[in-house]
Amino acid sequence: MGCGDSSKHMDKQERNNDHLANQYCFRKQKEDSLMDHSNHIRLAKEELTQANLEGASIYDADDHKVGTVDHVHGAGSGSSVVIDVGGFLGIGAKPVSVRVTDLDFMRDESGEIHGVTSWTKDQLKAMPEHRD
Repeated sequence: MGCGDSSKHMDKQERNNDHLANQYCFRKQKEDSLMDHSNHIRLAKEELTQANLEGASIYDADDHKVGTVDHVHGAGSGSSVVIDVGGFLGIGAKPVSVRVTDLDFMRDESGEIHGVTSWTKDQLKAMPEHRD
């Protein structure tokens, strides 16, 4: 069973597995699709807070998801952001700390906040691991 495959003769476990596979494929296609940031609204300095940034997806210059904001140290333009890079479903991710000013945070058409960086996933993974 793969993305979009379905069969009328599946038992309950097979249907559940197929449903999970389709959910994964949908998320992967959404992550892999390019975003048009031209209509996204940049966050103001006072919006660069833990409450706004925690959980935000981080994308590289090619719009591939490279990580997720785990937490923020400080507030405003002087703060740093800890990004969980790599891993799968939060397992095996490496936390790295970058200045918030090294990221471009914005709100998309649906109100979701995300950040864009010029670093690749490999460059972020090569950074020192952040420890609180």
